[in-house]
Amino acid sequence: MAMYQIPQFLDSGDKVFFSLNFIQLIYLLVGFFMALGVFYICQFIFPGLGVYSLVPAAPFFLTFLYLAIGKFNGRDTYLYVGKFLKLFTTSSRQTYQHVADLTDLYQKFGSLDIATKMKEFDARFETIKLQKERELSMGTIEKKTQYIKELGSSLDANYINTSAYIADKDAKLQARQKILTDLMNKNKSDIK
Repeated sequence: MAMYQIPQFLDSGDKVFFSLNFIQLIYLLVGFFMALGVFYICQFIFPGLGVYSLVPAAPFFLTFLYLAIGKFNGRDTYLYVGKFLKLFTTSSRQTYQHVADLTDLYQKFGSLDIATKMKEFDARFETIKLQKERELSMGTIEKKTQYIKELGSSLDANYINTSAYIADKDAKLQARQKILTDLMNKNKSDIK
């Protein structure tokens, strides 16, 4: 089976001059004219250099040539120049500045006071109490006895849990007192 590599970045644009798009051509021209300017400035300052004035001009041209036709990570290098400039010209702090409409939230929080919530709780409690009473009054003897057993078992469970808790605390207290008396006796024997 034949395998083909699919290009990842197809954002180079339309070709204007040979294989260069418009932005690459601009980079190449800027580099050329900067190198030409440095060459003539060197010729003006040091007239005896001659062709050696290309040495200080070459880095400008080569840098812009690389920016125009070079590749970095499979992408054209001129794309990174814009990202580099954006990095230093924009703030690195990213803040979300959209202000949300909180009127409905304020209305809901405005109704959250203790008095209204207590009234709602009391109203719900009364309706549940009335429902239980209605079930008991309309129900059979079996339902009433089952309800009473449920109440009794919940009370018994609470009583058993409470008594177990108290017994556990008493056992721990007695263990601590025994350790304390043993330590005091040991200290008295060590002092003598």
